[in-house]
Amino acid sequence: MLSLKARLGALMALIVLAAVSAMALISTWSARVEIRRFLTMDAQEEKTLDAELDWLSERLQVVVAEHGAGELPSALASLASDRDFDHGFFVHTPEGEVLAWSDPRLADLMVEVASLGEPIRFERAGQSFELKIPGRDLVDADGEPVGVVRPVPLDPLMLGTGSGESTEPEAQRSGSPVIAALDRWMLIGLVVVVLISLAMVAATLHRVLGPVRQLTEAARGLELGEQKTRVRVDGRDELAALGRAFNRMASRLEQSEDLRRQLVADVAHELRTPLTHLQCRLEAVQDGLQPLEPQTVDALHRETLHLGRLVDDLQALALAEAGGATLDQGMANLHQELTTAARAWDPDGARIHVRGPRDVDVSIDILRFRQVIDNLLSNALRHGPDDEGVEIDFDRVTDEASPHAEIRIRDHGPGVSAEHLPHLFDRFYRIDPARGRATGGTGLGLAIVKQWVKLHGGTVVAGPTEPGPGLTVTIRLPLEPA
Repeated sequence: MLSLKARLGALMALIVLAAVSAMALISTWSARVEIRRFLTMDAQEEKTLDAELDWLSERLQVVVAEHGAGELPSALASLASDRDFDHGFFVHTPEGEVLAWSDPRLADLMVEVASLGEPIRFERAGQSFELKIPGRDLVDADGEPVGVVRPVPLDPLMLGTGSGESTEPEAQRSGSPVIAALDRWMLIGLVVVVLISLAMVAATLHRVLGPVRQLTEAARGLELGEQKTRVRVDGRDELAALGRAFNRMASRLEQSEDLRRQLVADVAHELRTPLTHLQCRLEAVQDGLQPLEPQTVDALHRETLHLGRLVDDLQALALAEAGGATLDQGMANLHQELTTAARAWDPDGARIHVRGPRDVDVSIDILRFRQVIDNLLSNALRHGPDDEGVEIDFDRVTDEASPHAEIRIRDHGPGVSAEHLPHLFDRFYRIDPARGRATGGTGLGLAIVKQWVKLHGGTVVAGPTEPGPGLTVTIRLPLEPA
């Protein structure tokens, strides 16, 4: 699929090609038609002129034979008045002296007759021109030539009624019928080319502006809160890419809005449970239904601690997701940091086992990294059986494009089904449909893990432990600062 730029360039080239081709075709066709018509008309006019010249010369010959050349002026005027000729005529002697004119308006013309077969020169009011015209000889009774009868065009220049701007008779000027017809065809061709170009431009503008209008309407819909607004995408050009980008943006906006609503609902749910417990216990103490004993105070304290952890986790997650958190990174020994984190949960090393080379150094924020490992170990210990341990394996991976350290934390609990794996790192996500707090912490631990690992330039994924049941969380961290 051509890009929009290429298509617009092709359109311009096509318009130019169409314009040149159309003008060439119309010009060629019209020239052939008009020349053919002109030749047909010229042949017809020549035939008519020969007929008129023959008819007139025959009668003038009779006049000369009976009355002599002196009667030619009156005879020519009389014959011309009796018959509507398309041309004027004049008679001149063999030496070139004009003897008679068929039309008195031609009498002012100065005529210069050259040798036989040469053009005849005409002159009027300082303007001169030459015409090659046929003639018929007139002879007397003895057979001696007394004159020649010739036609002459009856155009404004010959008759002395023109503007005087031209120096050629009408049949030879640029305004001749053939040239005028060609000019008309050229104008028609220009109009056709313009119409074709406009149609092509209109089609292109419709193709270009249609998706733009659709995008504009969809953007207005998003502005009004219509989160499900999408545009129809066809093709692979820039406009199609823009439409797909808009749809992706709209999808992300819709997901963000859904996540925001879900977050508000989840926070309300998570806060409601401990607050309800606190309220019920405190009201029971106030009403005297339950004595204020150390056990009651301990229960109330646990609820406040849970609320505190929830608020802290929310603050940490919000800070990480907003990009406002900064890392205090430095090179640290991975074996040492993992061992320290493990001993905090299992001082004697009976349940948590750390395995890996001792010379792997990574660039980490120790505080944030410890929080990541603590959250993962808390989950692994909570869901794993007491008689099964948790393995932490790590190693340096250098056979890929970007060298990194890989950490795997395995438990041997019931594991997680494939349908839940993609959502493990979502906020407040619990596998238990009842969302019971007894089976989990605040519901934010793994979401915090994902954000802190992401800030380190790494990735975290979860999958089944093999062999046997359980869950394995794999963290990949770059060896150098992100």
